[in-house]
Amino acid sequence: MSIRNLNYKAIVKILGVIILITGLAMTIPWIYAETTGDMASAHAFRMCAPAEIIIGAAMSFFIRYEKIQFRTR
Repeated sequence: MSIRNLNYKAIVKILGVIILITGLAMTIPWIYAETTGDMASAHAFRMCAPAEIIIGAAMSFFIRYEKIQFRTR
């Protein structure tokens, strides 16, 4: 595959959506860790979940592309 055929904006957009979903999924264990008093886990989720949500949202909402075309090979 040649480098000219890659659509970098589409790849970044899809990765942004995946990172955003991962960050949103981390909020459930974060809430659980806060309610059970597991401070080590709560601190880790407190640092990672918002960062992933912000980065994923920035990558998926601010990257514009014309059209994503996937082809079978």
